[in-house]
Amino acid sequence: MAAPPMTTAMAVFYHARIGRNELDRLFRVASDGAAPGRTTLTCVPAQTTVQADTLDDLIVARAGLPAVSERTPWTYLHYEMDEQPDRHVELEFREGEVTVIVEAVNSIWAHGQFARLEAIIRNSRGGKTEVSWRKLRRFFSWYLLMGVIGTTALYSAPNLLGLDSSCSEGTGGAVLASWTVIVAMICSMLWRYRSVRPQFNAVGEVRHGSFWTRLTIPEQIGLSANVIAGLALFVALLALIWGK
Repeated sequence: MAAPPMTTAMAVFYHARIGRNELDRLFRVASDGAAPGRTTLTCVPAQTTVQADTLDDLIVARAGLPAVSERTPWTYLHYEMDEQPDRHVELEFREGEVTVIVEAVNSIWAHGQFARLEAIIRNSRGGKTEVSWRKLRRFFSWYLLMGVIGTTALYSAPNLLGLDSSCSEGTGGAVLASWTVIVAMICSMLWRYRSVRPQFNAVGEVRHGSFWTRLTIPEQIGLSANVIAGLALFVALLALIWGK
């Protein structure tokens, strides 16, 4: 007798911020109705494969390895719920990516479970589109170069052409405006990077909420110092242009 057809729902999500709370919710949904002993969790710290039936047992087994310490990062975690031939669920966490695979004979159950898992991941800022940092860096570098060339030309043109001081003051305003745009571009890039930076912590929580609340204390101090330095540079430019 031929096996019944399986319905498969699969997707890869990027830039998710997954902590212990999110893992517990995902595993609770994925194992909904599963018989005891049907779930397996796997991690590979220090090139050693560790398996357990629950996340708590996996954490204890991993911590007992001689080559593993509290600072050893969780770079890989695999969850599997297997009740073949009726249904099968896999969750894989690897370097900022979360892979979800749901298979079942009952198509309604398969798509329903997948939708519930997807909702948790999307609430953790995960998405199906990966940000291409190569394109963003290329775009940013090009406009930064054009901005530097343009502001240099604007600042040097009056002196090269022998124009009067009033024209030089107007050009100084244009230079200041151009540099303001460049600084805004840099801040936008940093903001974009921080907003999509993935995070994975199997034993603790990750920060959610606004951009500022997701920063660690050292990052908040560093950002504040950079803002103060930027304001000081802005004031210095004003004094240089209009203080003549």
